Amino acid sequence: MSQALNDFFTVVATDKTLQERLFVTKEVSDVATIANEMGFSVTGADVLRAQVGRVLTLPSEELENLVAGNKSKKGAQWGRAGKGWLDNAGFWILELIQWGCTVQSFEPSLDLFVGKAKEDKELQQKLLAAKTYESVANIAHEYGYEVASIDLLKHMAIQIMKLNDEKAETVASGGAH
Repeated sequence: MSQALNDFFTVVATDKTLQERLFVTKEVSDVATIANEMGFSVTGADVLRAQVGRVLTLPSEELENLVAGNKSKKGAQWGRAGKGWLDNAGFWILELIQWGCTVQSFEPSLDLFVGKAKEDKELQQKLLAAKTYESVANIAHEYGYEVASIDLLKHMAIQIMKLNDEKAETVASGGAH
């Protein structure tokens, strides 16, 4: 994490008004805009990666909140009314597939499901409607894949961490959905 982003987060930690303003941002990139207005040189990709890194450190009970579409009590999920990059889970899975971000996971069933999603137009339509990682896991189960929603969330977080700056900015600004 850059020093500027770290300094910005230090200010955020003590400023309730700023926290409220960040919580209602439309996109993750809006957080970077606010930080820049305050004199901190950060990008939407920086904020996105910080959020993703934070998600990867959360305990299981917090991850359960996230996969169900709720806000974590311990994670700064700004943008999209507190859902950040977690909103529209199915859309982002398909987007990352389209971008070629299909690094193998630690779960063979998840890899098989992603492979199926690459090819199956009907499955792609269902995924586009899936707002949460829990919903995506339910769709995977409909297709016979045992995919845990938390494993899916972690896998997606890892994929997002590996994005180049341009693609990370696309995620941070909500993409074209």
